[in-house]
Amino acid sequence: MAGGVPLGVAAHYLIGPVVGAIFDAVVAQVDALRVGTLKKGVVMAVLHAEILSQPMLVMTPILLKITASETLLWFGGSFVMHLMWGIVLGVIVSHGLRLETAADHK
Repeated sequence: MAGGVPLGVAAHYLIGPVVGAIFDAVVAQVDALRVGTLKKGVVMAVLHAEILSQPMLVMTPILLKITASETLLWFGGSFVMHLMWGIVLGVIVSHGLRLETAADHK
């Protein structure tokens, strides 16, 4: 697909934050989904990064018509990168929420 890289980058950085904002809004409204521990924060971040990102990851092999082996490589690399992002995001959010909770108790 000629010129597909700018479209892919734009889609990734527009769709991703919108889907993330929707997910975050749901988590903010549902008490059972709120993060209370580091473990739950990491789980929620990984859930967000791994599950919600899959539709965007699927678009790439379809649009670029890549082979099965290239698709496996694409998903493997994407999985690792999103897993790392999910862990970092979970730790940061958990730390931030702990600071907020500590300030509320003072």
